[in-house]
Amino acid sequence: MDKIGSFPPPPPAYSQALREVPRLPSCCLCCNVRTGTMVLAVYHIILNVIVIAATIYALVAKDLFDIESKLQITPTYAAMTITLAVALIFISASLLHGTRKHRPGLLLPFFCVQVFDLGLATISTVYYATDFRLMHLKLQELYQAFNLDELSISQPVFNGVFIGTTVFLYLLKFYFATCVWKCYKFLQITENLRGQPEYYSQGPAVADSKMKLLSESPPAYE
Repeated sequence: MDKIGSFPPPPPAYSQALREVPRLPSCCLCCNVRTGTMVLAVYHIILNVIVIAATIYALVAKDLFDIESKLQITPTYAAMTITLAVALIFISASLLHGTRKHRPGLLLPFFCVQVFDLGLATISTVYYATDFRLMHLKLQELYQAFNLDELSISQPVFNGVFIGTTVFLYLLKFYFATCVWKCYKFLQITENLRGQPEYYSQGPAVADSKMKLLSESPPAYE
């Protein structure tokens, strides 16, 4: 039985979703947003595991470090650091699981953390940028606490290094946040398409186009 004309034409939202599904452009990192997001999640999991291990080691073996008492890790500080690291591990694991299983909602906690991190970094940068000498003095105190040679860098050079490093880190954070957001949008669109019925009134081209889009790799992040 010919089904053409048995159903009404697809709603505008369906056609719009088909047009909004991102393609697969070239990328400087040679991977798409889904792969990049999973790599980012694994990286954050490993990083936070290292933070936990280093914090525990510094707390247990603090007598091995010849540093001033004000820089030694206290049990309260260690507990806060470990708790935060464990929470970030769960959020990163949620990001990894959501990306693998096509569940876009699980990507939002990590994206919110990234946005919060950008905001916090902005506040800290503005605070120290108001007086570069304050940051320079803090770094000198850190050198003295660890019995290192005195920081032998002029103020103008330090200002340039600080500004350059800050701009680079901002671009990096923004790049990774954009990667996660693009992956979220891609998974959200594909999930919406999976829930749409087939519309035979447009012929087999619509169904074939839909299946092709669902089978495509997500876009590369740039």
